[in-house]
Amino acid sequence: MGGHGCWHLATSHPDRFAVLAPQASWPTHQLYVPWFMQRSAIFAEPDQLAQRDAALRSDNVPAMLVNLSNLHAFILHGGMDDNVPTLHGRNFAVWLEELGYQYRYREVPDRKHWWKYEDLDITVCDDTALMAFVRDKRRVTGPRHVRFRTGDLGTTRGAYWVNIDRVFTVGQDAEIEADAGDSVISVSTRNVSEFTLELDQRLFFSGNVHIEVDGRQMGRHFALPALVTLHKDKANWKLGKARLPKLAKTRTLYGPAKQAMFSPFILVYGTQNPELAAYFRHTATQEALRWWLRANGNVEVLPDTEVTAAMVETRNLVLLGGPDANSYTRKIGRGLPIQAKQGHMHLAKRDLGPELAALFVYPNPENKHKLVLVRMGTDPEHDKLSRSWGLVYSGSGVPDFMVFDRTVKKQAWAGVHAAGFFGPDWRFDPQSSYIRE
Repeated sequence: MGGHGCWHLATSHPDRFAVLAPQASWPTHQLYVPWFMQRSAIFAEPDQLAQRDAALRSDNVPAMLVNLSNLHAFILHGGMDDNVPTLHGRNFAVWLEELGYQYRYREVPDRKHWWKYEDLDITVCDDTALMAFVRDKRRVTGPRHVRFRTGDLGTTRGAYWVNIDRVFTVGQDAEIEADAGDSVISVSTRNVSEFTLELDQRLFFSGNVHIEVDGRQMGRHFALPALVTLHKDKANWKLGKARLPKLAKTRTLYGPAKQAMFSPFILVYGTQNPELAAYFRHTATQEALRWWLRANGNVEVLPDTEVTAAMVETRNLVLLGGPDANSYTRKIGRGLPIQAKQGHMHLAKRDLGPELAALFVYPNPENKHKLVLVRMGTDPEHDKLSRSWGLVYSGSGVPDFMVFDRTVKKQAWAGVHAAGFFGPDWRFDPQSSYIRE
């Protein structure tokens, strides 16, 4: 997955690099391993799949290529690649050409996915044309033009001197474009409610500047250097940060579900139901092993009875079991947006019905600076069902929350009753969610 990882890192953090050199790379997981025979593609509704695709958006490299305006790209592909079809490398070249960006495409005839140059005694990684291309490139630190798009502020939120701080609708692309002249900085936005400009006169400015946002000029000029934050209040842009609610999405508390595993976490299995305790302990151990094999990381596995205040202060918690099975889930249950009560699943005061499982991420009610990832059901059978969706693989596509029935075993996303992203204030937002009517 190195080629795709190269594109992903470059589009997510373009200001950190001088050049990217992907080799035999695929653009998205859906195109690399065609999904048309997946049960979700066959049975699920478009509105259901829209939530899955939004959760995968940050890995959709072609949609994020606009971020590479100040980078050089060298695309290398074997002409007879039997793993990643040459079509993918050629498509990247076409897309960059259409954007007018700087790139070179090199396709080596009669070579498969990996090869060695017999006459040069080097491998594909040491391709001489590639080495010559990257050797004289330098990182751009202060470009006059910045274009940046992101589908997930928890993954990436800006580049160079432009940062997106907040969005209107989570789960939808946010985009900002900034052009700097000697006296005016012009900014255009889409789905951005707050952004920051880091203006350093050493970069390219010759004096004080005005700022124009979405066609309207702010009413004052700015002496440089300056750190300028603007937020949108109804229809107008205003200087300064917006007043945040008590609970707000931040870079480290943003979602989707897997973000709970992006920083140190503990797997907490429920022991309150004797019939489920052994099952949850076993599945927690499996998850820890999977984390070690796939993520090269260590994670503690503990029963709910051993969670301490110190752990809550320093760790995210992955909770296995609903309030009847896991004492910690029961302890914080009233502060969670999804609740299992009297055999029914509830989402933001909506009764979704009985015989359902849920998977969701949310700030821990006992420590709003850490996350809890909860897997639970309305009954013991659906407590087990909540383990259906894996998170540690390329095509997981799990948003902030999912509520589903046993149909997922045979029809995947067709069995989802509700799914989506909590809003910037961690409240249920119909604009970024699906609920089965």
